[in-house]
Amino acid sequence: MLLKGKRIIVKGAASGIGLTPMIERLAREGKIGVARLERRTPLGRIATVEDVARAAAFLLSDSSSYITGVVLSGGWRLGRLWGPGDVATA
Repeated sequence: MLLKGKRIIVKGAASGIGLTPMIERLAREGKIGVARLERRTPLGRIATVEDVARAAAFLLSDSSSYITGVVLSGGWRLGRLWGPGDVATA
């Protein structure tokens, strides 16, 4: 309530792991277990660049004019982002 009356709007998009060329390369190299990461996500998949872009476009649009104090995410579970076997260690 600290910002009440100051006309400050706070919005965010936190995709967690996105299916980017870097993530695809790390998966091919066996350094990231994509299937395991997908199982840890309530939506059952990793965000695409387009998913994040659409979420950001929505938050910037007039359609979200009554939304503040939120962060849209792909539903990553609270707590650890990485679990055993998600990332290969050196």
